Amino acid sequence: MFAIIELSHSSFVSECNSQDPGNCSSTSAVHVRGALHQKRAQGQELITNINFSHAVHILRAQQTYQGPRPPMCHGYDEVEGLARAMSAHIMAAVKQYRTHGYDSIFAQGPEGKTYDYAQIKTRFMWYQLCQISHERRVTSMCEIGFNAGLSAILLLQAVPRASVVSFDLGSQPWTRYAAGSVSKAYESRLTVKFGPTSKSLLEMRKQHPNFDCDIMVVDGDKKELGRYADLHRLRALSYKGAKLFINSVTSLDCINGTYKSSHSREYKAQCQNYSNAGRPMGGYPVLVNAPSSAAYNMAVREGLLRILACAWPPLLANTDGICMADFIS
Repeated sequence: MFAIIELSHSSFVSECNSQDPGNCSSTSAVHVRGALHQKRAQGQELITNINFSHAVHILRAQQTYQGPRPPMCHGYDEVEGLARAMSAHIMAAVKQYRTHGYDSIFAQGPEGKTYDYAQIKTRFMWYQLCQISHERRVTSMCEIGFNAGLSAILLLQAVPRASVVSFDLGSQPWTRYAAGSVSKAYESRLTVKFGPTSKSLLEMRKQHPNFDCDIMVVDGDKKELGRYADLHRLRALSYKGAKLFINSVTSLDCINGTYKSSHSREYKAQCQNYSNAGRPMGGYPVLVNAPSSAAYNMAVREGLLRILACAWPPLLANTDGICMADFIS
């Protein structure tokens, strides 16, 4: 059944907790909550009070959890605090990285400088990861697009007994520095492979013929054919039924196979209308995200993907969302 998830911050947490409170929080995270963050009066904006070295210490402490069952989700506020600590760590070392969540699903403004996703994309992933890891065993996750490592932190925190393999061109001036820092924190749980996915994903399969990705994140190549090819490469590293998060989604109709071809006049009129005069942020989000959405639409039409759930930030409806899908062939 398809579900569009458009919940408030508190709704994400309460719905996850209503299923099984023990699966959506971490006892170790509770003990460090005061050190990681404090809330402002309205409880909406997170303020990080720790440096990255302290965060690394906490991460290692959480890695040693040996309870009878893993804490499926380490509360989202801790994830946000660690991501902010990581951003501060990078900004102190790499001058080109100037804003927390730059060019990532963690982007939270300020308006006019980078998108404000209002934590909707990250909370959507956290909520879905909580559910998936409660329902099935997850041992390996794969990510295309490491960037500053913030989404990798989210994955590693949400599923603490799984490992992550991230693929990235390494072209941003901060990416390799970030990869070293996050790898140091999580040690063997994180592997970052640099280079074009046309080579790195194929090499991964050759070097590890029995390896499978249980959960994947697709947020790399921005071009239609490049994104489409990455979907097939990830399928070769996974199996039927494996889940994946697909970012840079315009609207549901533009990705769910409603239109037969992304090259049709109707599809272009509805899904590649770059003027978008009536949309809050104009045409730029659609200009950037239309090729990725076309790739997803092609994969759905051919029976490779099925869309399961989606979420859009309040000001970016039908222009810049995230969905969860699974491979059905």
